[in-house]
Amino acid sequence: MKKLILLVILFSFLLIVFYEKEKPSLSIEGCENITASRLKIVCYSLFSRNYTYCKLAQDFSNYCYDSVFPLVKVDESLCLSFPENYQKISCLVALSVKTNNPNVCSLLKEEALSSACYARLMNYVDYYEDSSFCYNISHESTRFLCLAKKNKDIGYCYNITQEIEERVGCLGILTRNVSYCKIETTGAISKITLYFCVKDIALSFNDISICNEINEDEGKWECKAALAKDDSVCNEASDPWKDFCKLEFIKTQLTKKYLWSS
Repeated sequence: MKKLILLVILFSFLLIVFYEKEKPSLSIEGCENITASRLKIVCYSLFSRNYTYCKLAQDFSNYCYDSVFPLVKVDESLCLSFPENYQKISCLVALSVKTNNPNVCSLLKEEALSSACYARLMNYVDYYEDSSFCYNISHESTRFLCLAKKNKDIGYCYNITQEIEERVGCLGILTRNVSYCKIETTGAISKITLYFCVKDIALSFNDISICNEINEDEGKWECKAALAKDDSVCNEASDPWKDFCKLEFIKTQLTKKYLWSS
């Protein structure tokens, strides 16, 4: 009996050691592996969950705000207190997702700003109870893609008339068919459409290999970082995308950990 107990204890210990070894390491020390100073500031901002450092990130400041706000406690007064419109929108988007209330975008009285806020919510459309907020998006293709995704209805894609490449991207996302993402409509494939189309499909299938269909480096490594089990996948990237990929991996993991608990 004693031998059996000892074997159980030993097995449990080995299991814990193996798990600790295999699970992705995620600590502030990982920021030291990022060489670009601006991205390193974003990394420290993420781990400290402190958006005040973002202003030091220079041309990555907006990216920093987008990344950190989902990790911190935000409220209406805080969001509206920021001097820059981008900061307000980024903060309200985080507040909207945390409170499951897309109507916070209406706190921005200028129609262009509130519409931009609603458009950003499209990335989180599956989290909301209904799709009514989609109608507040002035940009046609974003509005109908929002409705198509939430209602899982391909018919909305055909309502996109102004940007045909966006209609094709909508069809790709709704049918989960990457070939749609690549259809040329006006002599050139929209890089933005291709990226969002392929990334959405890759996330749907939880298949990192689909990210390779994105030719643009930024989109490809953002896609891979979102699906990677650890940041070793970033070693395949060339500079400067290696740093970006590592930071995206950290952002993704911390967002999963804190978004609903802050």
